[in-house]
Amino acid sequence: MKRLIAILTILIIIIFFPFQSKFIISNGNTDEIVYLGDLKDYETFYVSFIHSVNRTPVREYYKIVNDKFISYRAEFYSYGAGMSDGSDIPNSKLTHSENGLVELELNDEFEKITYYVGTIANHTLHFIDKELMLSDILEPQSPAVFHIKKVSIYTILRGA
Repeated sequence: MKRLIAILTILIIIIFFPFQSKFIISNGNTDEIVYLGDLKDYETFYVSFIHSVNRTPVREYYKIVNDKFISYRAEFYSYGAGMSDGSDIPNSKLTHSENGLVELELNDEFEKITYYVGTIANHTLHFIDKELMLSDILEPQSPAVFHIKKVSIYTILRGA
């Protein structure tokens, strides 16, 4: 009987103890996990969207280092609300190409990244050779929170 209790206890710990880091997108209003991915698939990725004010394309590039997000590049065509010229980011480098593309090289670290799913922005996560429209997993105007979190086997099996 003691052996059975010990085995069940170990099984419960293995199933419910958070031990594996995953790339997670959660609903910022409810903390519900809406997407769960393997970190190796997101070592580098970018988010593309249409800027809500100037209606031009934007790409924001990230890599994951030590379970944190490093924003290392942004590309856009026009300055607008929230678009940095680099002066507020230490060691950033801003260049303008002949075709009008503004390229911002930076090295900014985040534990979480939040995008508010737009009604016209078409926020899209690009990783490996895949794309995920944030509007496919969250309602418009919901906060999509990207973070790295240790999860249990139960959470992985349950899925998002």
